[in-house]
Order: sequence, then structure tokens, then C-alpha cells
Amino acid sequence: MAPPSAASHSRVDPETDLVDWQQPLAWQVGHLGEKYDAWVHQPVDRPLRLFQSPLLEATTKTSWYMVPLVWIPVVFYLSWYCYTSLAEEKTRLFLTREYSVVVHQYSFPIIFLLGVFLWTFLEYCIHRFVFHMRPPAHSYYLITIHFLLHGQHHKSPFDRSRLVFPPGLASPFIGGLYLLFTVIFPEGLSLCLFTGGLGGYVVYDLIHYYLHYGSPQPGSYLYGLKAYHIKHHFKHQRAGFGITTSLWDHPFSTVILEEPSEHDGQPSPSPTSSWFRFLFCLHALHSDVRMTSEAQLQHRGSSALAMALKAGSWTPVSCPCCHNDQVEPLVMIQLAPKVKPATKKWIISRIEAPEAEGGAQLLAHPGEDSDGDVILVAAPRCTLLRVTEDLGLCKPYKDGSMAAFSYQDRDSFKNVDNMQEFLTAAERQFVVKYELDSLNVEKDQHIPGMPLSKGLLQARESIIQKLQKFGVVLSVFPLHDQRSLDDLAKSWYTRKQLWGQPLDSINAYFGGRVAFYFSFLDFYTWALVLPAALGLVLAFLPGEGPKAGVQGEDEDEGPSVRGLMVQAVFSMLWSTVVMELWKRRSSSLSYYWGTLHLAERFAEPRPGFHGTVGQSPITGRMEPLFPEWRRKLRIGLVSAPVVGLFLGMVVLGIAGFYWGEAAVQGLNAEYDSLLTAGLLYVPSLTHILYVNVLGTVYGKVSHLLTEWENHREESAFQNHLTVKALLFTFFNYFAILFHIAFFKQDLPLLRKRLSSLLIVTQLVSQCTEVLVPFLVDRFFGTSAKKLQEDDPEVDRIRAQTSLPPFPGLFSEYIELLVQYGYLSLFSCVYPLTAVFLLLNNVTEMRTDAFKICRLFQKPFSAPVASMGVWQAAFEILGFVSVISNCWLLLLSPRVKLFCQEGGFSSRNALLFAILIEHILILIKMILSFAIPDEPDWIRKKRDEIEFHSLQALNQQKQ
Repeated sequence: MAPPSAASHSRVDPETDLVDWQQPLAWQVGHLGEKYDAWVHQPVDRPLRLFQSPLLEATTKTSWYMVPLVWIPVVFYLSWYCYTSLAEEKTRLFLTREYSVVVHQYSFPIIFLLGVFLWTFLEYCIHRFVFHMRPPAHSYYLITIHFLLHGQHHKSPFDRSRLVFPPGLASPFIGGLYLLFTVIFPEGLSLCLFTGGLGGYVVYDLIHYYLHYGSPQPGSYLYGLKAYHIKHHFKHQRAGFGITTSLWDHPFSTVILEEPSEHDGQPSPSPTSSWFRFLFCLHALHSDVRMTSEAQLQHRGSSALAMALKAGSWTPVSCPCCHNDQVEPLVMIQLAPKVKPATKKWIISRIEAPEAEGGAQLLAHPGEDSDGDVILVAAPRCTLLRVTEDLGLCKPYKDGSMAAFSYQDRDSFKNVDNMQEFLTAAERQFVVKYELDSLNVEKDQHIPGMPLSKGLLQARESIIQKLQKFGVVLSVFPLHDQRSLDDLAKSWYTRKQLWGQPLDSINAYFGGRVAFYFSFLDFYTWALVLPAALGLVLAFLPGEGPKAGVQGEDEDEGPSVRGLMVQAVFSMLWSTVVMELWKRRSSSLSYYWGTLHLAERFAEPRPGFHGTVGQSPITGRMEPLFPEWRRKLRIGLVSAPVVGLFLGMVVLGIAGFYWGEAAVQGLNAEYDSLLTAGLLYVPSLTHILYVNVLGTVYGKVSHLLTEWENHREESAFQNHLTVKALLFTFFNYFAILFHIAFFKQDLPLLRKRLSSLLIVTQLVSQCTEVLVPFLVDRFFGTSAKKLQEDDPEVDRIRAQTSLPPFPGLFSEYIELLVQYGYLSLFSCVYPLTAVFLLLNNVTEMRTDAFKICRLFQKPFSAPVASMGVWQAAFEILGFVSVISNCWLLLLSPRVKLFCQEGGFSSRNALLFAILIEHILILIKMILSFAIPDEPDWIRKKRDEIEFHSLQALNQQKQ
């Protein structure tokens, strides 16, 4: 059958109207071809007629109340039927052909909720892959089908008669859903799950209608969903597919970030589209949609901060484009109390000096007076833009795409005249740090006001680093903007919603390092839901009961053989899929945050880098040069053996602990006195003291080794230092567990040790990390807490010097890595591991946010494109988990007995375990290869950025 001819709509101008609005649209849209996709996503506020026949047209419309009126009675009837059927205790869940458990009627609410949960996944898949498919431009019928299914809703989102599915048209779909459940799920459970799925569908339709015409309270869950759905309709049609929940958008990297308006790469909306977006927001939210963008967050309060200091006291600027009546103080340099005015004046002169003379080309303010102990630093526009290019940051181009910033082509970038919008607060402050770190002198020079014996600066030596070594500069830290910080806190850790974090605002205020940590914490916490659910099932399903030949009562408390196998295989698959999906999400975030094309290797060397001064063969600048082969030689011949020596000392400490414990237990058994009973605690206390002292020494040695390796880039320095600390910490946390599992082969003891670590250690960690600092901050607060609202802004700035410096994210990442190790390496022994980790992390997100916002000075944050070396650490643990779980299965007394009963010798069981291990590793590698590290659209965006950079370079040459 040929499609209807376009000649029947000859009155339509294909270049302007595209369709005849006076005629039914169903048979017209198929002729739009390549123009259909852009046309259907330009909403209109007018009624649509799909069919000429009044009967057909009536079947496409329905009132919202028809959905609950028809389907709620069906849900109630099926629920009653399922409950009474389960009450007969004839429904059994067969785990294997021989082993099954009875499904009681009291489990029906859980199964019903599981059906609702499954519906949310089906809802996401249908919305994304069916409703938002891209029909081929040459296919008339596929375009028509897409328009009838969902395109008409995006074209006319105000049509309240087409916001829910008419029950007559939904019936075949619901029948197909029932057949799908009966095919996939076991008999007896399929109807229970289908009932929950049907209930989920009803909720979905009602929520969808409410999101268009309801008025939720600001701050509520539905309010957030409504704002999210508005973005899907008018800005991000290829993302945000969740309706009842945005849960599935997170693991599949289709979540709409908080303010990606200039980063999403979508075509800029037409004026008509922009007008209807405003009309929709005004109508739907009753003027309540007030989504704070990152530019608004960082701009609020900045003018008040700048007004606190007279503009006349700042460094005068000669460049017309850098002149500004209000200067924004970004960084504070705190000097020692007895620093002479001549020294302070010289430091300010070096900060103000041009870059060609070794200066920072920044703006400086002496504080209250020239004799004070603070220097405030700001950055002029030209310096901010020049360093943005040096760092390789990507910014929104005039056509809406992301491009690596070019100073020569600066006028082609959006918001380039407004630094508060063009750069985030964290980026502006890091630019200041970047320039301060590059401060040096061209030749040997004595620092004014300092003794001759210690005030000598050598050529090309970092001024700030030298002054910190001399004790002249006590600290250099970015300034908090209290109003912006309060706004961030309201949308972050003080809000009522349990899930989700304002990642764009975190990145804008605290920078990429902090934002990537909290993004991974949020992603990882969501990922714990599935292993936690499996752990609960395995933990509370009836086991196989005690068997002869299994020693000890504790072993019977563990999972069955089948449970061990299921948990082990699931842990391997879960760890692989989670890290692969995280890499995809990480690449998406780096694109949105402009760090996909960083060029740190072309920037100035870090302050501690030294070498023979010469001309860089890459940049052409005069800078210290150090051969790469010498660095690798130092790492291989010195650093690696020293680290290995300390790791050996950790193992010796464990061996000494066990030897001492056995010795004192023998003494106590022989003499049984009060003295020998007290000696039982000596090995533990001695081992704790030994580990703490060894850790302190190792920390200093690892820092000295990393400095001696002489890394040029700051990221390389931090990565090598992190790897050294990570190895030591990993041995400290896991060496005893591996000893218990593989040398003592005592799985009940391993289970007890894990449970104590997961319960007691997590509680102690929460108290020490948050409760103690909070109490100190609350009752022994610093001067920052004693300020009143009407105090001058200068006093608020100075009060930040009393806050302790932020200790970094190492301990937080280590905590997550240890959690990940507990789960992936040993969860088959203790299935409830994921449950305790999930409960801990739900509070961890809030407590970590509170700490960084309220208890410390604001940290500097360099632009980053990922978690760095931590991502590799998580992947290595996932690989080791395959080996660990296979051997734990082999060592399990239940598995040993199972092999004996099956006629397996120890040798054959070992060979079988090795075979399974290799198969699982192969599956893991196939999964890693099958799931791309970057979404296709990110790869295309990366190519676009490189192409744009090449074009800019060619224009400069011309």
C-alpha cells in the first residue's frame, strides 16, 4: 500500500508551514522526512486533529480520571486473587530442580512493590527506545507511527485530553505486558509481579498528567519531577526519560544535569520554542519554577563581597577590557604576624608584575593596612582568559557547541564579557593559584626585609613555595562566598529529598575534584541497591540446614552452596558493569563541565619541579627540563623497592601480632592469673601502635619519594603519591582478611570480622568524621562562627583564616575503595555487606557535604576529567574479586562437602575452580569491551572539539 500522496495538501508551503493545520495531521507528518524530527520538537499551543473520522479521533482522547476508574478495580481484584492464592501455600519458587521454597502470602506486598519497580524500568525503556526512537527520514509509515505514539504529545504538550493512554488503546499493551511477565517469571509469581506492574502503570499515567497540570509544593519530590519533565520537553528531548522517577536515567547516562543549557550540544531553540517554554513553565508551575543555575549560584553575594573592599586600593589596571569598578577578591594569602612591611610590599609587587617579568599579573589588596598580615588577590579579565586557554578548558561557543577556549578567538565564545558566568567560582580561584604558583624571579635575588642568611631566592625558583618554607607565608586559600555557600547548602545536604545531588552547583563552587567525588558517591550508592536486595534474599531465604561433616555451628549461619555461587558470580558481573557505566557517566560529566580537552602537559610546571633551565621543545618557553628516563629510573630502582619494604613491614607486623597473640594465650592457659589475662590485650595494642607509627613514617617517606621523582605536572605528582598511599592502606585493611580467608581458612571468623567492620567501624567512622568536628565547631567554635549578620564583610573574610585547611578527599576515596573491596572480594561470605554499605552511604553523602561546607577552609580544585588513579584502583579490585570469590567458594566447608558427595577429588575441584575463574575473567573482559567507555555522542563531541581547535589554529597561522 503506497502512502497518501502529498498532493492532497498542496495548499501547504513546505518551507514555512510544513503541515496544513486545518487538515488531520496523521497522514501528513510522514511526508516531512528529514524535517520531521526538528518539527515535532517545536511545541505549539493549539489543538491537534489526528484523524478525519470523528470515531477514530475520539479513540485517541480521554480524561485523566478514566485511567484509575478502569484499572484500579482490576488492580484490587488481581491483588486479592494473588493474596488468596499464596495463602494456600501451593506456590513454590524453585531455585533448582530439587530445591524450592514456599512463597507465603505475607510476601505479596514485597512482590507487588517489586512489580512496581520493574514497571519503572519498562517505563524508561518504552519512553526511550520506542517513544523517542528516530524514525528513518525515508520511512513514511514509521514517522506516522512515531507521531501517533508520542510525537503528537511533544508537538502539543498542552493538550490535556492526550496526556494519558485511553483504556481501550492501552488494553492490548497491558495484555502483552502480562504475556511478557508469564514468559520471564516463574509460575505463580508472574501474576503477582504483573499486578504490581499494572499498579505502577496507573501511577505513571496519573503522575504524567500531574506533571503537566498539577501544582506541587516547592521542594517536594513531585516539584523536582515537574522541573525535570519540563527540561525533557523543551530542552533535552534525548535525555530525562524517567517520568515517575529519574532512577534509570542515572546508570544509563541520560540524566539531565542541573544546568546543561550551554553544554548539551542541542540546537538552540527558536524564538517560538523559547516563548512556549516560558508559557509552559508559567502555566504549569504557577511561576514557581525557580531552578538556580550555577551562574546564579556563584554570582549571588559576589557583589557584596567585592563592595567590602575599596576598588581604589586594588592594583590599578591599564587594560580597558579589565577595568571594573567592583573587584572580586578570590584568594587570601595569610602572612606570619611579624612579617616586615618591606617584605609584604615586595610580595605584592611580584603578584602585580607582568608575566614576562616572572610576575603573576594579578590584582592585589593589602587588607586593612600595609602592616597587616593578609593579602587579598583577584584576577583581571585578561589573565582569567589567558589561563583558561593554557588549561585547555572547553567553553560554550557562539553556535551552542563546546570548544576548547582560544584567547585569539575569545569574542566568539558566549558570556566572555562576564567572568562570573563564563568561569565558575572554582575555576576563577584556581586561575589565581595557577598564577601564584608560577611566581619566580629571573635571576638570584634577596627578599627585602629578610635576613641575608635565609632570604635568598635562586633563579626560576617558586616564590610562594620558598616563602612557605621560610615561614613568611602561612597559608594560601580560596575565599568562601557565604551567600553562595548558603544557597548551595539548601539545595544539597539540608534538603528533604533522599537521592540526587546538585552536581553542577558543586562543580561551580568547589570544582571538579569535589564534584567528581560526590558524583561517584551518588552513583555508587545507587548501584548498591541491587546487591543489597540480593543480599537480603540470600540472607533470609531458608538454608539447606546443618549437614554432617560441616564443622562448627557458625558455618550453618552462612549461605547455602547455591547462594554462595549466585553471590560470587553476581559480584563479578556487578563490579564490572558498575565501573563501565561509571566511565560513561564520567565522560559525560567532563564534557558538561568543560574538562574533556585538558592540556595540563602544555601548562607551566608545578612549583616543586626542578631541572636544568632550557627551552621547552614543545611550548618554546624557558623552563626547567628533566629527562623522563631519569624519573622512571628513580621510580623503578628506589621508590618501588622502598614501598615494597614498607609493605613487607606491614606483613611482618601482622605476623608479629599473631605470634604475640598465640604466646600470651599460651601463657594465660598455663598460669591463668590476673596478670596473664591483662597480657591478652598487649598484642592488639602493640599492633595498633606499630601500624600508626609505621603509617606516619610511611606518609612522610612517600611524600619525599614523590618529590624526589620530580614530576612536572601536579596531577602526575598527586597520582604517584596517591598510589603509594593506596598500596599501604590496602595492605592495612585487607591483609588480615586475606590471612583469615586463605591461610587460616576460617570462613566463620571471616564472616564475624566483616560484620564487625561493617557495623562497628562504620559507626565509629561516622562519629569521628562528623560528630566530633561538629561538636568542636558548635561549642568551641572559631571566630567565623561568632560573627553577626551585620558585621563588615572584611571581618567575614578574615574570620576564614581560623578555619582548618581542608584535608583533601583521600580518606573519603579510601573509605569507598575499602567498601568496594568488602563487597566485591568477600560479599559471598557475608551477603548483607551491601545492605550495611547502602545504609552508611545514604548518610555519608550528607555528612561529607556538611564537612566540606562548614568545617574547613574552601579547597583549591584543579580542573579534572575523571577520578584519576582512583578509577583504576576500583577496576583492579573488580578484577581481583574474580580470583577472591572463586577461591572463597573452593575453601567453603559446604562446598568441600558438596564436592565430596558428588565424587569430586580435591585435585579435580581445584582444576574446576581454576577453569571457572578463567571463564569469569573472560566474561569480565568481554563485558568491559562490549560496554564503550564513552557514549557515541561524547566521541562525536570530542572530535568536534579537536576539529574546532584545528580550525582555530589554522586561522591564527593565516
